[in-house]
Amino acid sequence: MKKIAKYLIVLIILTHFCTNGYSLQLSDQAEISLLTCSPGIELYSIFGHSAIRVWDPVSGIDYVYNYGVFDFNTPNFYMKFVKGKLLYQIDRTSFNIFVYGYIQEDRSVYQQILILSKKEKEQIFSALETNYLPQNRYYLYDFFYNNCCTKIIDLLESQVKDKNWFLHLDNPANMTFRQNITVYLSSKEWAKFGIDLVMGLQADKKMSIRESMFLPDNLMNNLNGNSFKLAGNIVTLFKGSNIPPKRNMANPNRIMWIISIIIILTTLIIKSEKTIIFIDKTIFLTTGFFGVFLLILWLGSEHESLKYNLNLLWTIPSNVVFAFRRKLKNNKMNKYYFLCYGIFLLFILIFRKVIPQEFNKAAIPIILLLSFRSFVLFRQVEKTARHIN
Repeated sequence: MKKIAKYLIVLIILTHFCTNGYSLQLSDQAEISLLTCSPGIELYSIFGHSAIRVWDPVSGIDYVYNYGVFDFNTPNFYMKFVKGKLLYQIDRTSFNIFVYGYIQEDRSVYQQILILSKKEKEQIFSALETNYLPQNRYYLYDFFYNNCCTKIIDLLESQVKDKNWFLHLDNPANMTFRQNITVYLSSKEWAKFGIDLVMGLQADKKMSIRESMFLPDNLMNNLNGNSFKLAGNIVTLFKGSNIPPKRNMANPNRIMWIISIIIILTTLIIKSEKTIIFIDKTIFLTTGFFGVFLLILWLGSEHESLKYNLNLLWTIPSNVVFAFRRKLKNNKMNKYYFLCYGIFLLFILIFRKVIPQEFNKAAIPIILLLSFRSFVLFRQVEKTARHIN
């Protein structure tokens, strides 16, 4: 009985290793493909998605490995996401279930069969199964550098023997990260406004071809986009309706111009000191607190795209203090603060084209409003100082 028990234990251990990626055999008919899914409606799905399919009709394998899974029920989900501490994971599901989910969302699904040797297919399959083990499946997500697409590129480069296809990846893509994602946000202008505000200088870096493949469409198009192909032709597995969403008439640029003009005219026409003080406190406190928020993102997040944010040049955190200028005893400090701030904002408006970070166009009327009110407050403080003297 003891010998039988030993043999059973050994058999269980061997079975465990064979089913978890340590000795996986595929037939000569096996195929490994890239699946690319078109953008969805929700913001988290608006850039599309990529996954890897492993199909072997002989062994009955038809798995899809998906690096883009996260759990909304994670404690402190949003805080972890902002700080770059949110764990994403690789998931494995059947091909039919995977595609059915995108059919339900009316999102197109495309397939490209990768051009690989039998050994490379087995190595990739083994690596995917190894990554799917509970102790290996989690990773720290980064929008630009560590997502469902970049994981696939890293996997392919580590397992494909012929590196010819990878040689061109360091060539320039002639586009910045920010410009590239703007294409997907044309119908979500408020989301674009928010993203442009929180993304820093890194988003305006010129991408290499490899870096551009953080987006599923770029990955799909580059797989067979040069003389040496890593994949076959793009095949449509399901064609969604792809109805272009309606653009919102109340876009941020229009709204911010309306608000800024109304505030400027109000402060010129209305003589109520209490009303003007309330307006100034509101705009300076709002921009100041937002500047504090951007500074926290810069210093407290692991996301490279949130660092070195030049929007801090106009959402300056010190506005929180000077919003209460009347409580500050030093009129000279008030005077020079508003003078310097107003001039600095004008320089931003004039030279914004040469500033290395692109500002969202909806920020322009806000900067103009802040500059106008700063000059007005400078003159008021100066008159007050003269009256006291």
